[in-house]
Amino acid sequence: MGTPRWELPARAGTASSGRCGGSCARPEVTQPPGGSFGPPPDKEGPEIPSGAAALPQPPGPARVPAESEGCRLCAVGWRLLGAKCYWISDGMNPWNRSREDCRDRGSELLMPRDQDELEFLNESLQNPTRHFWIGLSVPVAGTGWMWENGSDLGQERFQLELGKEPGSCGTLRGNGISPQSCASTLQWICQKESIEI
Repeated sequence: MGTPRWELPARAGTASSGRCGGSCARPEVTQPPGGSFGPPPDKEGPEIPSGAAALPQPPGPARVPAESEGCRLCAVGWRLLGAKCYWISDGMNPWNRSREDCRDRGSELLMPRDQDELEFLNESLQNPTRHFWIGLSVPVAGTGWMWENGSDLGQERFQLELGKEPGSCGTLRGNGISPQSCASTLQWICQKESIEI
């Protein structure tokens, strides 16, 4: 009889969407004959009756097949696009509450890198007529548009014309970014890095 193999189950609530480069298999743990890995390494094993053979020790930690490199996962309810996970709200909130909600989810409001990513998101999300809060605002008078991570907007990366009025926050609509009063209630998009397995 061959050595039994056991697949590690996916943790509940952690993997709903994902993609893999090539074929992707879950990690496998090889169990030695007899169904036991033996005692933990820091403990002495039980006495073995005379005439009985000791069980072999495990070959090492769980083995992950090489073909699993490049597999990316997102949590349940999140959408995988590229290397990021995106969560789209159903409800509506002002910009500050939307930002807090993303932080509570271990993420941040959407911060697209450039016009290409903006267009990719628009095509993928298929929501060209609605406005969504993103992580862009004019925090105080005298400053320009800033991303949530503190960096400047870099308008040369986007096709847009925005004023610099304090209390304005950025929204994604179609292929562009437009200003809106931060007090308005809109849907929002959170982003975070996907998990590579």
